[in-house]
Amino acid sequence: MLKPFRLQKKYTDKELASLKFLSKVSLFNSLTYKEMEAFLPFLYSRDYIENEAIFFRNDPSNGLYIVKEGEVSLSYEIGGELEEVQTVSSHKAFGDNALLGKAKRIYNAVVKSKGGAVVIVIPKVNILRVFEKHPKIEAKMMKSLCSEYNDYTYKLFDAYKKTYGFFNLKEVYQGSEK
Repeated sequence: MLKPFRLQKKYTDKELASLKFLSKVSLFNSLTYKEMEAFLPFLYSRDYIENEAIFFRNDPSNGLYIVKEGEVSLSYEIGGELEEVQTVSSHKAFGDNALLGKAKRIYNAVVKSKGGAVVIVIPKVNILRVFEKHPKIEAKMMKSLCSEYNDYTYKLFDAYKKTYGFFNLKEVYQGSEK
């Protein structure tokens, strides 16, 4: 017997809010609600106060972070001074190298906003478990990650053109000679 109508899953208000939130995050926006549903049990909300460190450079990349409220400063230490690389706000993910193997953090992440920040954390172990069970989800998210890294590369080249001569671009691709 043919079933002309497929029953849509009914989500609770909390689940629906989480799915809508994830759909606005670039790493997740190519996923269907059904695919995003695999992450719902692993979304942990964490409140941070102003100037609280979320992680430091060279820490193991054990989780993906998504800003729900507030702002987080991503910075890199150069010669004892911190240089802000980016400020991330609502619906922006950081620590995305947690999607990769045994990666380490390449920058510091510290809460910037005066009222603190609410950040959603998805532990790496849970991400990898979802990827293991759902290879299509992994493929879609890796494609999104590659797209973001491609955008970063374009921005790197634009910055290089504007500050030509301040660093050797060849080192980015071949590493520095020691």
